[in-house]
Amino acid sequence: MKKHREIQKFLTNKLVKLIRKDLWEYQIGNERDLETAYCFHLRNFLGDDKTWKISTNHTISGKKTSIVKRSRSGKRKKSEFIMPDVTIAKNPKSFDKPLDHKIGVELKLIDPKTSYLPNLKAEKFLRDYRKLRKLKSKRYICTGWFFLVFSDPSQTESKTKKEIRQVKTSGGPNAKFKVSVINRNIHPRTKKFISETSEEKRREKGRRIYRSYAGSDPRFD
Repeated sequence: MKKHREIQKFLTNKLVKLIRKDLWEYQIGNERDLETAYCFHLRNFLGDDKTWKISTNHTISGKKTSIVKRSRSGKRKKSEFIMPDVTIAKNPKSFDKPLDHKIGVELKLIDPKTSYLPNLKAEKFLRDYRKLRKLKSKRYICTGWFFLVFSDPSQTESKTKKEIRQVKTSGGPNAKFKVSVINRNIHPRTKKFISETSEEKRREKGRRIYRSYAGSDPRFD
């Protein structure tokens, strides 16, 4: 049986390498592709170990899970549940026991047409940070994880991690979560930034696998 710390080590190291390889080989186009690949590699790592349950969009309800959400107009609204992109839980042997959630993951893949790292304090990011902090502070999970894929010609991954960790939100400000990031513009073998020409070619290919059109593609006509 895999232990919690073994899973955390896999998520920190090997899984990031596998996702980076999938991105480089154009096996991941959009965020749902990222979710599929994440769960696929995780399930392969767990193998026949059925003591762990992997869930996607698993609803965790109750007043204690309520978090503030802001609409585009800026209005505040409280949700009645939290739904992490991926949860990893201990599967109880007894039929009358709930899942024992250990890890909650929020995935964020920035559209490949966006060539620079977006504002990490934008509401679409803050909502994910609040989710993870709330779940951690209320002890519904032991470990929260934020996984980001983006493109930028000069932003290092270490700097991006640091900037995310420094963002303050509600939901349990002192509840820390782990961060994994991948910049598509960093070569997986050399660990260096690719050239501007390669970047442009890879961005166009990425956009073509992110969304398809019937007939001619108006983005490139």
